[in-house]
Amino acid sequence: MARRSKHEYLRVMWQRYQRAGRRERSALLDEVTRVCRYHRKYAIGLLSRAAPPRPPVRRVIRRRPTYGEPVIRLLAEIWAASGYLCGQRLKAALPHWLPWLTRRTAVTPAVEAQLRRISARQIDRRLRDRKRRLKRRLYGTTRPGSLLKQQIPIKTEHWDVRTPGYLEIDLVSHTGASAAGEFLHTVDGVDIHTTWVERQAVMGKSRHGVVQAMTTIESQLPFPLRGVDSDNGSEFIHDHLLAWCQQLSAVIQ
Repeated sequence: MARRSKHEYLRVMWQRYQRAGRRERSALLDEVTRVCRYHRKYAIGLLSRAAPPRPPVRRVIRRRPTYGEPVIRLLAEIWAASGYLCGQRLKAALPHWLPWLTRRTAVTPAVEAQLRRISARQIDRRLRDRKRRLKRRLYGTTRPGSLLKQQIPIKTEHWDVRTPGYLEIDLVSHTGASAAGEFLHTVDGVDIHTTWVERQAVMGKSRHGVVQAMTTIESQLPFPLRGVDSDNGSEFIHDHLLAWCQQLSAVIQ
């Protein structure tokens, strides 16, 4: 029986018990001991009270965090130095990284014991916010191009390419540990049929730079460029590259 329904049942039985005679009270006690599985003396004390039974109070036990901020800060330091390992790999690597950590900073025996004891699941949970911030900083450089999407043909199925000249292109950022400021990118073009690769370096993500890189790639190909397949980033979805593709298409035709 659920707690709420049990309390409501006892409240009704208490009201009936207060108004009942001796014989009826005995029958009510029999029913309460059978339904609630109480001892008869406990049921008598419960129904004979001056006030009806109160609902049970749920005690909320708040657990203090097992691993404090100093432990998580040192864990994050090892996580960054190890190349941002996942929880399971970082758990296995912690014993090997602790000597490196103790040479760099003061680590108490209690903190070291907690670092050795922390589970992979706790590692992932306690580093979750740091992972989100790192992902936005490292991988947040591509922005969807909102213009000209209605003018650019979209192909959703696999390309059945049997001739060379159709390039899969992408822009690779070389940011290191920070995406702040200007840095080099590589325009990477791979021919789908022959897997021929051409690459050009671009400073920043300017439209002029990307078009210039595509012009150089097109001139270095050993076959005519017939089509370009890119993602929807604004470095490719813009009017300059669209005009360049249209001009190239007119020359090929």
